[in-house]
Amino acid sequence: MTAKPASCIPSSKSLCIGGIYELQAHYGCRQPLRSSTSQTFRACSRLRHSAPAKITIPKFSPQTFCETVEREHVTHTVLVPTMINLLTQFLDARKYDLSSLEVLAYGGSPMAPELVHKTRQLLPKVKLIQVYGLSETGFLTGLQDEEHTEDKLISCGRPCPGVDLLVTDISGKQADPGQAGELIARGANVMRGYWNNPEETAATFREGFFHTGDIGHQDTAGYFYILDRLKDMIVTGGENVYSGEVEAVISGHPAVREVAVFGVPDPQWGELVMACVVLKTGETLTVRDLIAFSRRSLASYKIPRQIEFSETDLPKSSSGKVLKKTLRERFWMHQQRAVS
Repeated sequence: MTAKPASCIPSSKSLCIGGIYELQAHYGCRQPLRSSTSQTFRACSRLRHSAPAKITIPKFSPQTFCETVEREHVTHTVLVPTMINLLTQFLDARKYDLSSLEVLAYGGSPMAPELVHKTRQLLPKVKLIQVYGLSETGFLTGLQDEEHTEDKLISCGRPCPGVDLLVTDISGKQADPGQAGELIARGANVMRGYWNNPEETAATFREGFFHTGDIGHQDTAGYFYILDRLKDMIVTGGENVYSGEVEAVISGHPAVREVAVFGVPDPQWGELVMACVVLKTGETLTVRDLIAFSRRSLASYKIPRQIEFSETDLPKSSSGKVLKKTLRERFWMHQQRAVS
Protein backbone atom coordinates (compact mmCIF):
# COMPACT_ATOMS: atom_id res chain seq x y z
CA MET A 1 0.00 0.00 0.00
CA THR A 2 1.62 3.28 -1.11
CA ALA A 3 1.15 5.55 1.87
CA LYS A 4 3.01 6.23 5.12
CA PRO A 5 5.75 3.57 5.25
CA ALA A 6 4.95 0.59 7.47
CA SER A 7 6.91 -2.55 8.22
CA CYS A 8 5.28 -5.81 7.14
CA ILE A 9 5.77 -9.11 8.94
CA PRO A 10 6.11 -11.85 6.30
CA SER A 11 5.99 -15.54 7.14
CA SER A 12 8.52 -18.11 5.93
CA LYS A 13 5.80 -19.65 3.80
CA SER A 14 4.97 -16.32 2.13
CA LEU A 15 8.61 -15.86 1.12
CA CYS A 16 8.79 -19.37 -0.33
CA ILE A 17 5.52 -18.96 -2.22
CA GLY A 18 6.74 -15.66 -3.66
CA GLY A 19 9.94 -17.35 -4.81
CA ILE A 20 8.00 -20.07 -6.63
CA TYR A 21 5.88 -17.51 -8.48
CA GLU A 22 8.97 -15.55 -9.49
CA LEU A 23 10.70 -18.66 -10.83
CA GLN A 24 7.60 -19.43 -12.88
CA ALA A 25 7.81 -15.96 -14.37
CA HIS A 26 11.56 -16.22 -15.02
CA TYR A 27 11.31 -19.47 -16.97
CA GLY A 28 8.19 -18.39 -18.85
CA CYS A 29 6.18 -21.23 -17.36
CA ARG A 30 2.91 -21.70 -19.21
CA GLN A 31 1.16 -22.74 -16.02
CA PRO A 32 -0.98 -19.89 -14.67
CA LEU A 33 1.27 -17.25 -13.13
CA ARG A 34 -1.00 -16.24 -10.38
CA SER A 35 2.09 -14.38 -8.27
CA SER A 36 4.52 -6.94 -5.38
CA THR A 37 6.11 -5.55 -8.51
CA SER A 38 9.22 -4.66 -6.53
CA GLN A 39 9.54 -8.34 -5.59
CA THR A 40 9.40 -9.68 -9.13
CA PHE A 41 12.22 -12.07 -10.01
CA ARG A 42 13.96 -11.44 -6.65
CA ALA A 43 13.97 -15.14 -5.86
CA CYS A 44 15.34 -15.93 -9.32
CA SER A 45 18.58 -14.16 -8.54
CA ARG A 46 18.96 -16.31 -5.43
CA LEU A 47 17.63 -19.66 -6.59
CA ARG A 48 18.45 -20.07 -10.25
CA HIS A 49 21.33 -22.53 -10.61
CA SER A 50 23.35 -20.27 -12.90
CA ALA A 51 23.35 -17.48 -10.27
CA PRO A 52 22.63 -14.57 -12.62
CA ALA A 53 23.66 -11.03 -11.78
CA LYS A 54 21.06 -8.55 -10.64
CA ILE A 55 21.60 -5.05 -12.03
CA THR A 56 20.14 -2.03 -10.25
CA ILE A 57 19.90 1.42 -11.80
CA PRO A 58 20.17 4.13 -9.08
CA LYS A 59 17.76 6.44 -10.94
CA PHE A 60 15.74 5.45 -13.98
CA SER A 61 16.10 7.21 -17.30
CA PRO A 62 15.38 5.63 -20.69
CA GLN A 63 18.95 6.28 -21.84
CA THR A 64 20.49 4.69 -18.75
CA PHE A 65 18.14 1.73 -19.08
CA CYS A 66 19.05 1.14 -22.73
CA GLU A 67 22.77 1.53 -22.02
CA THR A 68 22.55 -0.99 -19.17
CA VAL A 69 20.60 -3.58 -21.17
CA GLU A 70 23.08 -3.33 -24.04
CA ARG A 71 26.19 -3.42 -21.84
CA GLU A 72 25.08 -6.10 -19.37
CA HIS A 73 22.98 -8.22 -21.77
CA VAL A 74 19.98 -7.98 -19.44
CA THR A 75 17.40 -10.71 -20.02
CA HIS A 76 14.65 -9.91 -17.51
CA THR A 77 13.48 -6.56 -16.23
CA VAL A 78 10.73 -5.04 -14.10
CA LEU A 79 9.33 -1.59 -14.86
CA VAL A 80 6.31 0.46 -13.86
CA PRO A 81 4.13 2.03 -16.58
CA THR A 82 5.60 5.52 -16.13
CA MET A 83 9.05 4.10 -16.92
CA ILE A 84 7.75 2.16 -19.91
CA ASN A 85 6.05 5.32 -21.19
CA LEU A 86 9.35 7.21 -21.06
CA LEU A 87 11.12 4.31 -22.77
CA THR A 88 8.68 4.18 -25.70
CA GLN A 89 9.06 7.94 -26.18
CA PHE A 90 12.87 7.80 -26.14
CA LEU A 91 13.78 8.60 -29.74
CA ASP A 92 17.19 6.92 -29.57
CA ALA A 93 15.91 3.63 -28.10
CA ARG A 94 16.24 1.77 -31.41
CA LYS A 95 19.90 2.74 -31.65
CA TYR A 96 20.69 0.39 -28.78
CA ASP A 97 20.95 -3.40 -28.89
CA LEU A 98 18.10 -4.56 -26.68
CA SER A 99 17.93 -8.03 -28.22
CA SER A 100 19.01 -9.76 -24.99
CA LEU A 101 15.72 -8.84 -23.31
CA GLU A 102 13.42 -11.83 -22.97
CA VAL A 103 10.84 -10.81 -20.37
CA LEU A 104 9.45 -7.45 -19.25
CA ALA A 105 7.30 -7.61 -16.15
CA TYR A 106 5.26 -4.56 -15.28
CA GLY A 107 2.85 -3.47 -12.59
CA GLY A 108 2.39 -0.90 -9.87
CA SER A 109 -0.46 0.82 -11.71
CA PRO A 110 -2.72 0.08 -14.68
CA MET A 111 -1.17 0.48 -18.13
CA ALA A 112 -3.15 1.93 -21.03
CA PRO A 113 -3.67 -0.46 -23.98
CA GLU A 114 -2.06 2.11 -26.28
CA LEU A 115 1.12 1.90 -24.21
CA VAL A 116 1.07 -1.90 -24.44
CA HIS A 117 0.93 -1.59 -28.23
CA LYS A 118 3.84 0.87 -28.24
CA THR A 119 5.86 -1.52 -26.08
CA ARG A 120 5.19 -4.37 -28.51
CA GLN A 121 6.39 -2.18 -31.37
CA LEU A 122 9.61 -1.27 -29.58
CA LEU A 123 10.28 -4.75 -28.17
CA PRO A 124 8.44 -7.19 -30.48
CA LYS A 125 10.22 -10.33 -29.24
CA VAL A 126 9.95 -9.61 -25.52
CA LYS A 127 7.38 -11.47 -23.43
CA LEU A 128 5.15 -9.20 -21.37
CA ILE A 129 3.95 -10.24 -17.91
CA GLN A 130 1.69 -8.01 -15.87
CA VAL A 131 1.66 -8.60 -12.14
CA TYR A 132 -0.60 -7.17 -9.46
CA GLY A 133 0.17 -7.21 -5.79
CA LEU A 134 1.22 -5.18 -2.79
CA SER A 135 4.16 -5.17 -0.42
CA GLU A 136 1.87 -6.77 2.13
CA THR A 137 0.80 -9.61 -0.14
CA GLY A 138 3.38 -10.24 -2.81
CA PHE A 139 1.88 -11.37 -6.11
CA LEU A 140 -1.89 -11.73 -6.21
CA THR A 141 -2.55 -12.04 -9.94
CA GLY A 142 -0.64 -12.40 -13.18
CA LEU A 143 -1.38 -11.86 -16.86
CA GLN A 144 0.85 -14.00 -19.05
CA ASP A 145 2.25 -12.89 -22.40
CA GLU A 146 -0.17 -15.04 -24.42
CA GLU A 147 -3.06 -13.56 -22.42
CA HIS A 148 -2.28 -10.06 -23.68
CA THR A 149 -5.17 -10.16 -26.13
CA GLU A 150 -7.14 -7.05 -27.09
CA ASP A 151 -9.99 -7.89 -24.73
CA LYS A 152 -7.64 -8.48 -21.78
CA LEU A 153 -5.10 -5.65 -22.10
CA ILE A 154 -6.60 -3.73 -19.18
CA SER A 155 -6.82 -6.85 -17.01
CA CYS A 156 -4.24 -7.67 -14.33
CA GLY A 157 -4.88 -11.37 -14.88
CA ARG A 158 -6.12 -14.26 -12.77
CA PRO A 159 -5.22 -15.16 -9.17
CA CYS A 160 -1.99 -16.97 -8.34
CA PRO A 161 -2.28 -20.55 -7.00
CA GLY A 162 -3.37 -20.59 -3.37
CA VAL A 163 -4.69 -17.03 -3.45
CA ASP A 164 -8.31 -16.27 -2.63
CA LEU A 165 -9.11 -12.93 -4.26
CA LEU A 166 -12.59 -11.46 -4.03
CA VAL A 167 -14.37 -8.24 -4.95
CA THR A 168 -16.67 -6.96 -2.22
CA ASP A 169 -19.29 -4.23 -2.18
CA ILE A 170 -19.64 -1.55 0.49
CA SER A 171 -21.50 -3.97 2.78
CA GLY A 172 -18.71 -6.55 2.56
CA LYS A 173 -20.74 -8.93 0.39
CA GLN A 174 -19.04 -10.53 -2.61
CA ALA A 175 -19.82 -8.50 -5.72
CA ASP A 176 -21.30 -9.94 -8.89
CA PRO A 177 -19.14 -10.22 -12.04
CA GLY A 178 -18.65 -6.78 -13.56
CA GLN A 179 -19.63 -4.99 -10.36
CA ALA A 180 -16.95 -2.69 -8.92
CA GLY A 181 -15.81 -3.06 -5.33
CA GLU A 182 -12.76 -3.40 -3.08
CA LEU A 183 -10.38 -6.30 -3.68
CA ILE A 184 -9.67 -8.43 -0.61
CA ALA A 185 -7.16 -11.27 -0.47
CA ARG A 186 -6.31 -14.34 1.58
CA GLY A 187 -3.44 -16.79 1.11
CA ALA A 188 -0.10 -18.08 2.33
CA ASN A 189 1.71 -15.23 0.61
CA VAL A 190 -0.12 -12.53 2.61
CA MET A 191 1.82 -10.95 5.48
CA ARG A 192 0.96 -11.71 9.11
CA GLY A 193 0.51 -8.05 10.04
CA TYR A 194 2.25 -4.71 10.53
CA TRP A 195 5.25 -4.56 12.85
CA ASN A 196 4.33 -2.97 16.20
CA ASN A 197 1.08 -1.65 14.78
CA PRO A 198 -1.81 -3.81 15.96
CA GLU A 199 -4.36 -1.07 15.25
CA GLU A 200 -3.45 -0.88 11.56
CA THR A 201 -3.31 -4.67 11.37
CA ALA A 202 -6.81 -4.98 12.84
CA ALA A 203 -8.15 -2.32 10.47
CA THR A 204 -6.65 -4.02 7.42
CA PHE A 205 -7.50 -7.64 8.22
CA ARG A 206 -11.17 -8.44 8.60
CA GLU A 207 -12.58 -11.96 8.80
CA GLY A 208 -9.25 -13.37 7.67
CA PHE A 209 -9.00 -11.28 4.51
CA PHE A 210 -6.52 -8.51 3.75
CA HIS A 211 -8.22 -5.38 2.41
CA THR A 212 -6.09 -4.00 -0.42
CA GLY A 213 -7.63 -0.54 -0.76
CA ASP A 214 -7.88 -1.14 -4.52
CA ILE A 215 -11.12 -0.91 -6.48
CA GLY A 216 -11.74 -3.33 -9.30
CA HIS A 217 -14.02 -5.97 -10.72
CA GLN A 218 -13.87 -9.54 -12.01
CA ASP A 219 -15.30 -10.83 -15.27
CA THR A 220 -17.09 -14.13 -15.81
CA ALA A 221 -13.86 -15.80 -16.99
CA GLY A 222 -12.09 -15.05 -13.70
CA TYR A 223 -9.92 -12.14 -14.87
CA PHE A 224 -9.53 -9.16 -12.56
CA TYR A 225 -9.44 -5.49 -13.55
CA ILE A 226 -8.04 -2.73 -11.34
CA LEU A 227 -9.96 0.53 -11.64
CA ASP A 228 -8.34 2.77 -9.04
CA ARG A 229 -7.05 3.14 -5.52
CA LEU A 230 -9.95 3.70 -3.15
CA LYS A 231 -8.32 6.93 -1.98
CA ASP A 232 -7.90 8.12 -5.60
CA MET A 233 -11.51 7.58 -6.66
CA ILE A 234 -13.29 10.84 -7.47
CA VAL A 235 -16.90 11.35 -6.39
CA THR A 236 -18.51 14.13 -8.41
CA GLY A 237 -22.21 14.83 -8.15
CA GLY A 238 -22.73 11.38 -6.62
CA GLU A 239 -21.01 9.59 -9.53
CA ASN A 240 -17.81 7.59 -9.09
CA VAL A 241 -14.99 8.43 -11.48
CA TYR A 242 -11.93 6.18 -11.65
CA SER A 243 -8.81 8.22 -12.37
CA GLY A 244 -7.10 5.37 -14.21
CA GLU A 245 -9.85 5.24 -16.83
CA VAL A 246 -9.57 8.96 -17.54
CA GLU A 247 -5.77 8.80 -17.61
CA ALA A 248 -5.86 5.96 -20.13
CA VAL A 249 -7.95 8.05 -22.50
CA ILE A 250 -5.90 11.25 -22.17
CA SER A 251 -2.58 9.41 -22.49
CA GLY A 252 -3.82 8.20 -25.86
CA HIS A 253 -3.53 11.70 -27.31
CA PRO A 254 -0.40 11.85 -29.46
CA ALA A 255 0.75 15.14 -27.86
CA VAL A 256 0.57 13.88 -24.27
CA ARG A 257 3.73 12.64 -22.55
CA GLU A 258 2.23 11.89 -19.12
CA VAL A 259 -0.91 12.68 -17.17
CA ALA A 260 -2.32 12.43 -13.66
CA VAL A 261 -6.02 12.70 -12.87
CA PHE A 262 -7.36 13.49 -9.39
CA GLY A 263 -10.25 15.18 -7.61
CA VAL A 264 -10.31 18.80 -6.48
CA PRO A 265 -12.91 20.33 -4.14
CA ASP A 266 -16.04 21.98 -5.50
CA PRO A 267 -18.89 23.45 -3.40
CA GLN A 268 -21.61 22.29 -5.79
CA TRP A 269 -20.43 18.87 -6.96
CA GLY A 270 -18.25 17.84 -4.03
CA GLU A 271 -15.32 17.13 -6.32
CA LEU A 272 -14.37 17.98 -9.88
CA VAL A 273 -12.21 15.87 -12.16
CA MET A 274 -8.86 17.54 -12.77
CA ALA A 275 -6.03 16.52 -15.07
CA CYS A 276 -2.41 17.60 -14.81
CA VAL A 277 -0.82 17.06 -18.22
CA VAL A 278 2.78 17.10 -19.45
CA LEU A 279 3.16 17.47 -23.21
CA LYS A 280 5.83 15.94 -25.38
CA THR A 281 8.70 18.23 -26.36
CA GLY A 282 7.67 20.54 -29.18
CA GLU A 283 3.96 19.67 -28.99
CA THR A 284 1.13 22.12 -28.36
CA LEU A 285 -2.39 21.37 -27.16
CA THR A 286 -5.29 23.50 -25.91
CA VAL A 287 -7.68 22.69 -23.10
CA ARG A 288 -10.57 22.80 -25.57
CA ASP A 289 -8.91 20.31 -27.92
CA LEU A 290 -8.09 17.90 -25.09
CA ILE A 291 -11.65 18.04 -23.78
CA ALA A 292 -12.97 17.35 -27.27
CA PHE A 293 -10.59 14.39 -27.55
CA SER A 294 -11.74 13.02 -24.16
CA ARG A 295 -15.39 13.39 -25.08
CA ARG A 296 -15.00 10.72 -27.76
CA SER A 297 -14.40 8.03 -25.14
CA LEU A 298 -15.71 9.30 -21.80
CA ALA A 299 -19.11 10.03 -20.34
CA SER A 300 -19.71 13.72 -19.65
CA TYR A 301 -19.24 13.48 -15.88
CA LYS A 302 -15.83 11.81 -16.34
CA ILE A 303 -14.38 14.55 -18.55
CA PRO A 304 -11.91 16.79 -16.66
CA ARG A 305 -13.45 20.12 -15.71
CA GLN A 306 -10.03 21.54 -14.94
CA ILE A 307 -6.88 20.89 -16.97
CA GLU A 308 -3.44 22.17 -16.11
CA PHE A 309 -0.42 21.87 -18.39
CA SER A 310 2.80 21.36 -16.47
CA GLU A 311 6.19 22.53 -17.73
CA THR A 312 7.95 19.98 -15.52
CA ASP A 313 7.66 16.22 -15.04
CA LEU A 314 5.02 14.97 -12.63
CA PRO A 315 6.32 14.26 -9.11
CA LYS A 316 7.17 10.60 -8.61
CA SER A 317 8.19 8.23 -5.84
CA SER A 318 11.48 6.34 -5.84
CA SER A 319 9.67 3.45 -7.54
CA GLY A 320 8.43 5.67 -10.38
CA LYS A 321 4.80 6.02 -9.28
CA VAL A 322 3.17 9.45 -9.71
CA LEU A 323 2.63 11.15 -6.35
CA LYS A 324 -0.98 12.29 -6.63
CA LYS A 325 -1.00 13.35 -2.99
CA THR A 326 1.61 15.99 -3.83
CA LEU A 327 -0.47 17.23 -6.77
CA ARG A 328 -3.68 17.36 -4.71
CA GLU A 329 -2.30 19.07 -1.62
CA ARG A 330 -2.51 22.69 -2.81
CA PHE A 331 -6.18 22.28 -3.76
CA TRP A 332 -7.22 20.61 -0.49
CA MET A 333 -5.01 22.67 1.83
CA HIS A 334 -7.86 24.73 3.29
CA GLN A 335 -10.55 22.06 3.06
CA GLN A 336 -11.93 20.00 5.94
CA ARG A 337 -11.33 16.76 4.07
CA ALA A 338 -7.75 15.57 4.37
CA VAL A 339 -5.70 14.47 1.40
CA SER A 340 -5.13 10.72 1.37
